Amino acid sequence: MSESQLPKISAAALRKAATIREKIEQLEQEYQELLGSADASTPARRGRKPGPKPGRKKPGPKPGSKKKRPHSAETRQKIADAAKARWAKKKANKK
Repeated sequence: MSESQLPKISAAALRKAATIREKIEQLEQEYQELLGSADASTPARRGRKPGPKPGRKKPGPKPGSKKKRPHSAETRQKIADAAKARWAKKKANKK
């Protein structure tokens, strides 16, 4: 962030914020010591693990299906010009 985007904070406020942060870290450390490495807020996972199984390949395209090929810029321009010409012709016939 640039200096103009940062809020103007006094030195006293920064010191107080640092003190609060230290207290939070101390409390978190005490919390971990009491409960161990298991966190009570997240229960143990049940069921299958997410993601593919090792050694399995991702399913490929179905047989007979073709991969879409994007048009080149030149082809897209030709299509756009043809569409504009059709609309211009249609508008001219209405008048």
